[in-house]
Amino acid sequence: MTAQAVSTTAQSRFDSAVADMFTQCDTALHAFVRLRELSEDMRILSLNAELAAGRAGTAGVAVRALTQYTRQLVSQLNRVQEDMHSLQGKAQELAKGASAESDTDDDVVGSLAEHAKQISVHAQTIRRIAEQSNGIATNIAIEAAGAGRYEPEFRTVANTMKRYITDLRAMVDDSDRAVKTVLDAAERLSMRRKG
Repeated sequence: MTAQAVSTTAQSRFDSAVADMFTQCDTALHAFVRLRELSEDMRILSLNAELAAGRAGTAGVAVRALTQYTRQLVSQLNRVQEDMHSLQGKAQELAKGASAESDTDDDVVGSLAEHAKQISVHAQTIRRIAEQSNGIATNIAIEAAGAGRYEPEFRTVANTMKRYITDLRAMVDDSDRAVKTVLDAAERLSMRRKG
């Protein structure tokens, strides 16, 4: 094989690895495609729980406070979702910029790794919100035990919230796997370029 053929083959492998990194960044973002819907479901659940708490009178005072905290967490989820949307736009810019002559191969890999890290930061925020929501669901379940005839209603709220939390965790886990793939690929490419 000639030196030019070896160089072309190496560049083809590099280009393929970069394309895979783009795909994994997109996968990491796509993991959160249902985030807005899930956030809205949590908001509606908290409103319904607040109505039930009102019907329960003094037995629902603590649940009412927990639903207000839930809506604060929903607001945080909405902000993260907006940030994720911005990251999606940035990913598209990166994809367009990758073909530009001005960027070196190392710049493209570095940009993709940095982009993946930003996705990971937002994913960890979502994980934190899920854990806080889990605490709320647990407290609602505890309150349900002492709510008398309103127990089934509050227990349903707690169980539904737990399902939403499971969905949030799954989103984060899916995104984390894709981000790890991007960062591992960036490390391998960097080592290969240096070696």
